[in-house]
This record gives sequence, C-alpha cells and structure tokens, in this order.
Amino acid sequence: MSGAEFRFLTLEDVLELHDMQLESYGVATGIRSPDLLENLPSP
Repeated sequence: MSGAEFRFLTLEDVLELHDMQLESYGVATGIRSPDLLENLPSP
C-alpha cells in the first residue's frame, strides 16, 4: 500500500460515530466512563 495516508480519528469523531450507532439501534446515547477515553495514550 504505497502512497496511503492514515488519518486517526479524534475523540469527537469517535463519540459522534458512537452516538450515531446507538441511535440507529434505538438505545440511549452517551458513554459510561468518558474519563477512560480521555486518558488513553496517544498513538
């Protein structure tokens, strides 16, 4: 795969995608422990 560029998702991107998936299945949006996501090490 030469010439491929990778783009890492931001926390905001991940949360938006997560909420969209939860809404599509008809369950409550949000995450249980937002602090855990914010404290993950960066790539």
